[in-house]
This record gives sequence, structure tokens and C-alpha cells, in this order.
Amino acid sequence: MVPVGSVLKPVTVYLQQRQPAIVGLVQKIQHLLGGVPLLALGAAKLREGREIPLAIAELAIAVTLIAGFVIELRRTMRGAGHSHHKLAAIGWFDLAAGAMLILEAFESPHKKPGYLRPQFLNGMAVLLLALFEHRLHARRAHKRYVTIDDRGVDCRRSRFSRFTIPWVELRSVSTSSSEVVFTRTDGRVHRLNLRMLYNGDELRKAVAGEPRISALMAP
Repeated sequence: MVPVGSVLKPVTVYLQQRQPAIVGLVQKIQHLLGGVPLLALGAAKLREGREIPLAIAELAIAVTLIAGFVIELRRTMRGAGHSHHKLAAIGWFDLAAGAMLILEAFESPHKKPGYLRPQFLNGMAVLLLALFEHRLHARRAHKRYVTIDDRGVDCRRSRFSRFTIPWVELRSVSTSSSEVVFTRTDGRVHRLNLRMLYNGDELRKAVAGEPRISALMAP
């Protein structure tokens, strides 16, 4: 055990969860389905030599959309939340998706002007999301964490899931390749599923290597 009154540097590991990345990827598939016919439409116009500027814009948007999805897919499968991974300052997939929605607003026949149609408003919202994606991701990433300090263990997994265990209430800690388990003196148990984290191994090593926890490690 760490002597009473000793002060050690706090340890914080930000939880890089797999689930939000997978959910975001599923949502992007909806935009991708609109990009494929846009690619075919732009290619057809280009072959026929009509509306050349519009055809080039459609092709550029569709290609960016498809390429952006492939990048997002690879990032998700390899571990987009890895601590050494650097996100792009701009979300190119969302940028292309927003442009596609705005283009649809002006191309589709309607009595209202293009800028008053739902597609235009949705497109502008998606464009703003693309421009601020890096900042939004950084804010979300710092809201899910495990902190070990002189007060005890503080874990915030989501907006509605959080637990704090003072040292005097922590009976034991166990780690494995799949989970970290904190057991309170009253028998309550808190489990962290490492398989649902991109940086699960980082969290396991941080917990196991913490001097204040080593004496509490279950055999």
C-alpha cells in the first residue's frame, strides 16, 4: 500500500471506445448509397457532353465521398481511436456528403428555392460538422476516462455511466486481456470491457502498473 500522506502523480487514460466509431460508420453508409448513383449520373453527363461543369462537380463529390468512406472504414477497422492516430483537421467524407445534399436541393424539381429545401439545410449542417469534426472528437474523447489519483479511482464511460471509488472503499483489482475489475469493500463490482476499447491494452497496463493498485491486485 502507498503510505498515507504520500502524493503521487495522477494517472488518466482516456477511453477510446469502438462503439461510437462503428455507429458513425453505419450512419455514413446512408450518404454513401447516394454517392454511387451520383457518380453514375456525372459520368453519363460527361460522356454525352452535356452540363460539363455540373458533371465534373458531381464526379468530384462522388469520388470524394467514396474515397472518404474507404478511409473511415480502414480507420475504424484498424483502430481509429488509437492514441497515436491523428485525425484529419477536416472530415472529408462529411464535407462531400454536405455538398451532395446541397447539390440535390438545387437539382431536384421543386416549387421552393433550393436554399429553402430540407436538403440544403441538412447539407449546411453536415458541412459545419465536417469543418469542426476534429474539435468535436477531441471534446468527446476527454469526457470518457479512468483517473487514478490520491482520492481513488474515477471512471466515466458515458454521460450516464460513471463510478468513483475512494481508496478506503476499494478492496481488490484484477486485470486480464479482456477486462479490468474493481471490487468494493461492500462487494459491488465494476467491470471495464477492454475489448470494446481501441486502447484497452493501454488501460490494462496503466492500471496494473499503478503503485497504489499493485497492492490490491487479486492473485
